[in-house]
Amino acid sequence: MAEFNIENQRYKDNRKKIDDKKLKKLLEAGWTDKQIADFFEVGLRTLVRWKAEVKGFKVLIDTHRRPSNARVERSLYERATGYIVREIKVHTDKLGNVETTEIIKELPPDATAMIYWLKNRERMRWRDKIEIGGDGLQITVSRKEYTRESLPLKEKKKPKELPKAKGKKKSKA
Repeated sequence: MAEFNIENQRYKDNRKKIDDKKLKKLLEAGWTDKQIADFFEVGLRTLVRWKAEVKGFKVLIDTHRRPSNARVERSLYERATGYIVREIKVHTDKLGNVETTEIIKELPPDATAMIYWLKNRERMRWRDKIEIGGDGLQITVSRKEYTRESLPLKEKKKPKELPKAKGKKKSKA
């Protein structure tokens, strides 16, 4: 079991011991830097500083974070392109007999996952902001999503008031 003995810069007598086995498990589970900092009871800025200053610390974090990132990347790709899921349903009939049924579902591609994938993989082709330049002239075209609530509304005309009824006025007696 290896440990990183990390000295706190502000308090020279306060040394943090980071168990690398625990750190590896947290990274493989997909924990963020903030969650890891909270787990080891240090600030996020301290963890970032350790990655920059402590020999081997950043390499350990990057190495053990790769598998969880690869799983997420694969899942996003499958979501964007569609995939097939096999499920096994277990049923018990009235007599207590156990029956298993395999169900095959085809999940269609998801447009949101496609957009996210393309915007991150080919930023220049798929980003929302397009910049065209040449000879000192720069044109910026931005696409904007409009919702029903964001569009300006026409003022509604007030209904015309009905003329007052003509007739005898009641007198006070």
